[in-house]
Order: sequence, then structure tokens, then C-alpha cells
Amino acid sequence: MYIPVNKRTVFSDLREHVIEIVFDKLNGERRVLRGTLMGRYLPDNTDMSTITLENDVAGQEGEQAMTVWDVQNKGWRSFRTDRVLSMQMLMSY
Repeated sequence: MYIPVNKRTVFSDLREHVIEIVFDKLNGERRVLRGTLMGRYLPDNTDMSTITLENDVAGQEGEQAMTVWDVQNKGWRSFRTDRVLSMQMLMSY
């Protein structure tokens, strides 16, 4: 059901693209997130030097959590990489 996600690869892709991520939240709710880590979409006060794979921007702990900027809702959102159903790069952004 869930797809294997290489966090390092996804992080690299998020730095260059907007990605549609479909995942299940911990409460079982299905969520579609259009996320990125591209500087041009992030808030002006974002320190790009702090956005690293090892230093999650929302302070999420654990290997499974990943935080991205939601381009639709204009806010930081996180998802667990072990609950991802699909990922697709969006070329329209």
C-alpha cells in the first residue's frame, strides 16, 4: 500500500520542484499536499542555510518525519515518509 521513500532523494527533489504527495495522516485521514523546499516559494524570513535533511525546519524528530512548504495553503506541513501512497513532480509550478 505505502511506497518506499528515500528521504535523501525526496529532499533533493523538493529543493528543485513542487511535488504532490499523497499520504495517510496518523489519524487515518488521507491528505494531498503540494510541497516544496524551493526558495522562491518559501516565506521571506526563511533562512535557507537552516533547511537541511538533518535539520528539519519544523523541529520534527525521527527519521520518518519530513517538513515541506505547502504551496496551496501557504504554511509549513509535515508528513511521515513511511505513510506515503504516491509522489509526483508538478511541472506547472
